[in-house]
Amino acid sequence: MGNWGLKLDRTELLSFIESRNQVQKINGSPVDTDPFSRNEYSHVSAVLYSRANWMCRPEKPGEEFVLAHNRNAKCRLPRGWLPVGEEYWLEDSKLLTTKHS
Repeated sequence: MGNWGLKLDRTELLSFIESRNQVQKINGSPVDTDPFSRNEYSHVSAVLYSRANWMCRPEKPGEEFVLAHNRNAKCRLPRGWLPVGEEYWLEDSKLLTTKHS
């Protein structure tokens, strides 16, 4: 993800995130930001991330999880497969999300 930006015209104010093909880790190594748009990652159904912090545990187990679906996966996980945390997926070019309680 890139920098946050604003576009203002006479009728509306739009916010957006600049697109980047790569970001750099602290050590300078590049990390691709678009693996789900490439066929070589079609074997990955989704990525599960945890915002867990060893100093601050979540009130409900699993609420710290973030699941990002790969729409190009050969074997897709159904939405709601992990019924906790947040879930993200693309429909057309729109990023959609739901938060499970």
